[in-house]
Amino acid sequence: MDKDTTAREPGRWTLGAIRERNMQLEVYCQSEGCGWFSSFNLDQLIEGAGPDYELPDDGPGFPCEKCGGAVLKFMLAFPHTGDGADGED
Repeated sequence: MDKDTTAREPGRWTLGAIRERNMQLEVYCQSEGCGWFSSFNLDQLIEGAGPDYELPDDGPGFPCEKCGGAVLKFMLAFPHTGDGADGED
């Protein structure tokens, strides 16, 4: 049986696919000594770019808000619920 691995390949995630899986899109800076981190408002991104917009392989294309570096990387995460079910209170 063939598995569909498209959604797991870098650069193949779309904004709509992220929302369908109830995930959130985050970005963090990989520049040495920085570690800046932020979450995107997925609904606003979809409103502006559309649900079929694919995440680029090389990151978001803007500099880090803290250090100005260009070593930013996307991350996908499940939202923290705050109810203890995900280990977060």
